[in-house]
Amino acid sequence: FPQVLILFDIQLLYFNFPGGISKCCLKNIKTKVHRTLLRSYHEQNDPSLCSVPSVVFTTTKGKKLCANPSNIWTKTSMAYLDGKNWQQKQTTLKKKVKGMRGKETNHLTVSIID
Repeated sequence: FPQVLILFDIQLLYFNFPGGISKCCLKNIKTKVHRTLLRSYHEQNDPSLCSVPSVVFTTTKGKKLCANPSNIWTKTSMAYLDGKNWQQKQTTLKKKVKGMRGKETNHLTVSIID
């Protein structure tokens, strides 16, 4: 029950401008959310659009959470998601390379640049 209240309160912190042009965090949360419940993030750091610097996390259920970019929890959660995404890219790449076996190829050079 407390988790439902927290997520409801957090949703109110993510503001939608009229016309749906942009979304901004008005306030950052202080509650830590377990990183396995996070799917992705993006940084809100353009002061001309949004006055509060934030990292906007998207949960596995599609909810938006605004976090202070200088908090340790925020940084470790971002690193976790970056590593998770890197591992997913590697797994996808291995499947593609495995599927190419048996086909004629002279060279196979693979580079992942983020």
